Amino acid sequence: MRSVDHASAADERPPVAFIGTGQIGGPMVRRLLADGVEVHVHARRPDVRDDLAAAGAVIHDSVARAVTGRSVVLVCLYDDSQLHEVCLGPDGAIAAMPRGGLLASHTTGLPSTLAELAEAASARGVDVIDAPFSGTSKDVLAGRLTIMLGGDDATQERITPFVRAYARTVIRTGPRGSALSVKLVNNLLFAAQAQLTAHVLRIGDALDLDRATLLEAVAASSGSSAFITKLGGYPDAETMFATVTPYLTKDVRMARAVADELGVDLGVVGATVSDGPLDLTPG
Repeated sequence: MRSVDHASAADERPPVAFIGTGQIGGPMVRRLLADGVEVHVHARRPDVRDDLAAAGAVIHDSVARAVTGRSVVLVCLYDDSQLHEVCLGPDGAIAAMPRGGLLASHTTGLPSTLAELAEAASARGVDVIDAPFSGTSKDVLAGRLTIMLGGDDATQERITPFVRAYARTVIRTGPRGSALSVKLVNNLLFAAQAQLTAHVLRIGDALDLDRATLLEAVAASSGSSAFITKLGGYPDAETMFATVTPYLTKDVRMARAVADELGVDLGVVGATVSDGPLDLTPG
């Protein structure tokens, strides 16, 4: 695994299509535009279309039209079902992409879904790379996301100048699918940190400790974690728990699915995620 820190050459980047302009994707589009990239988008919500058009994006009324003629397509969707809907089928992104095109998926999903996309893309002469991220919309706008890339060297080199518009750290994890596996392991660890933090707060309450003081002390001490560090950006722990729980639940479900598929024992990490004050069980 190695980090890539070379700068991109803006004048060498062709126009791109971007599908999935939500909480993370929208800011990604804005960063690409600010970095001098011509971006073609399809967005369902009128307010999003208007905002991105005002920022300089080229708006299209369908995924196929946004993608047609674009050699690089980035997708940032919530889950596998949205990836299927947007990328596959006669009206999907892959069917409209030109031969020699590259589809980069920022979606955190199952490696098996990525393999399905890659198979459909290969039949049309299109490459697929997994490019999951770690960070928030604030990190996108500040250009400090972490992006993981799974694919061959040529494909990783090809997509890096684009993701550099919003990523500070770009990590090459290996062949296609490896980035998703790394991201799922990372998310599983983060979920375990969330459960441990909830446990610690309960212990602190039992000891009659002030929560804010306890968290401040732990954040500056050896017991800190990425989860506790991020708590500083929220009004209180309960707000962060409520915000991240739906995402953690999805990520834990996918991590368990991959582990079951490959026969991997999640051990104490899996037990910690399951046995805690937070309900991370899929509904």
